[in-house]
Amino acid sequence: MVTSLFSKILGRYGFRNLAQFNIALLAKQGWNIITNPNCLLARVLKAKYFPESDFLHSRVGAHPSYTWKSIWCARGLLERGLGWRVGSGFSINIWSEAWIEGTDTDRVVSNEINPNFTLVSDLIDHSRFTWKVETILFLFSDDQANQILSMPLSSSNPDDAIIWRFDSSGCYSVKSGYRLLAHVSDSQIVVSTNSNVDQIKRLYSALWSLAIPTKIKEDSSGYKLHIVRSILSHLGIALFLPSLEHDWLLWLSSLFDQLDKRKMVLFVVSIWGIWTYRNNKIHNQMSQSAMDLVRFIKSYVGELTSIADNDASLCPASRMHWIPPLGDTIKVNFDACFSTRYRTSFSRVVARNNGGYMAAGTIPHLFVPSPEVAEAYACIDALMLARDVGFNSVIIEGDALTVINKANCREADRSVLRSLMKQIHSMRAFFASLMFSHVVRTCNEVAHLLAREGRDFPGPRFWVEEAALKDKRWVDFQN
Repeated sequence: MVTSLFSKILGRYGFRNLAQFNIALLAKQGWNIITNPNCLLARVLKAKYFPESDFLHSRVGAHPSYTWKSIWCARGLLERGLGWRVGSGFSINIWSEAWIEGTDTDRVVSNEINPNFTLVSDLIDHSRFTWKVETILFLFSDDQANQILSMPLSSSNPDDAIIWRFDSSGCYSVKSGYRLLAHVSDSQIVVSTNSNVDQIKRLYSALWSLAIPTKIKEDSSGYKLHIVRSILSHLGIALFLPSLEHDWLLWLSSLFDQLDKRKMVLFVVSIWGIWTYRNNKIHNQMSQSAMDLVRFIKSYVGELTSIADNDASLCPASRMHWIPPLGDTIKVNFDACFSTRYRTSFSRVVARNNGGYMAAGTIPHLFVPSPEVAEAYACIDALMLARDVGFNSVIIEGDALTVINKANCREADRSVLRSLMKQIHSMRAFFASLMFSHVVRTCNEVAHLLAREGRDFPGPRFWVEEAALKDKRWVDFQN
């Protein structure tokens, strides 16, 4: 039964450990108490069990209700995964809280604590909303300093927020909680039962990626050899078949490394067909010749290929173009160029109306941790350009779906973009009309091409009422 708890990547069916899954479900209620303290459940439990404290520092108490005792027992899972998203820094202790992203524990690793600096706010220049670079370089190692300096700050000065560190959204989910609980036990089981884990992982990764029905994938890895050789030879697959003493999974893994995608599909369907033939013969007393089985396999694979071709034909490739705005509205397109090696980015923004170019600019950014953050900086730069030039009715357009979706969503954000999204939302007040629109890359090509120009300049550079690009495509707003 233990092996059935393995994930699909190890060839199992992904059955859940119900005890761990129940804890993950209960932790969701604990997360709601922490993040939504004004809800009825949180208020009732706080009044009775922790009136002078909070959920994370509460005790189970004497004669607790079954509900409270169950939720309280899931507190350990939350303690393992909770952290902080830096806003103003006034709520976060530098030395004891989990707030530095990109490390194993998200905590400061240091043999010496400097008592002159206690809160994260001590590391922030609140007049300019930037990190105190010299202080950070003095207190922390180079790796930790780079991680801290890469954390975005915002002029909107948002409050610090509690986050769940094991989900990119920053919010706890039952799925991520269960994965955290299952991770240690699964890894221990794998190490002790199979020394060829990497090879088996490659096998099942290839198997699950095939465009064939799931029932075929599930049957193909457990089949014992009988009449495989003659069937495969009629299908044009010549290969060495192991004896019954060989490890079937390891042989299958090495075989998958040799076959192309087409032969891999044909082989897997063949194994499934033979296994179905065997079951029908034993359990249903149905007999079938080898050639009948070969014809069935060829027909089935032909149907799968035909379905895949039809699906592809339903989505013909077509090049979309940028569409000019109507009336007095201005469209400001943004894009970002990100360097993983140097942790820098270049924002590029282009403002156009229905008559042509209005303004453009390229803006460099240092200590950028990810492409998502780079795109969020570019969106802010687009808003600043529109504000400084004096546009009233604006459409901000870009191909960064995550940034656009978050800009259109007014719910609280706990992701790494939280501070930047707060700043984006606060800038709505500068415009009579402001919309955010997502477009595909071909509709955002002018902003994308501007990266070539932006990388040539060490500092910000702007153009007003003139073409920003040397290439003729810069002038053609129809792309």
